Amino acid sequence: MSKEKLLQLEKNTVVLFWLSLLVLALTGLAGLVYQGHSDWALWSDLFHALAGLVFFSSLTLYLVLHFKRTFGVRRPLVFTLGVFAALLLVLAIYSGATMVVLGRQEQDQHWYLLHLVSTALLLLFLLLHLLAYYLAARQQGDVRLFKSQDSKVGRQ
Repeated sequence: MSKEKLLQLEKNTVVLFWLSLLVLALTGLAGLVYQGHSDWALWSDLFHALAGLVFFSSLTLYLVLHFKRTFGVRRPLVFTLGVFAALLLVLAIYSGATMVVLGRQEQDQHWYLLHLVSTALLLLFLLLHLLAYYLAARQQGDVRLFKSQDSKVGRQ
């Protein structure tokens, strides 16, 4: 499959990724701010879990396409930060899925803490990955930064 075709597929996937990430962020922050026991908190947790499933699905597809398209590009710092972000993603998904199965119980608070820490570190490494990519692309004179976000890329 050509790099342009992979890029177009990646662009189609990224919309669902960002929408589900927004829902995850809002429901996750709502759960942090309001930790009472109510119907609203249960619905928020349910939406967070469902958005997590959509996020996991879209991000898995995105990562496969992104890795296929960028494999062999010589940017070791960008690659390393991306791999660490992917590993943190697996940890965040695993801890979140474990909480969905077990529920949030007082004796299992370590899963909640692991989920919070791995998610915060994931966002940090993702931002560092994007920053390192931006700086490397700018240094190489690439005028089309963040190709999967560029509306002109992939049109025929």
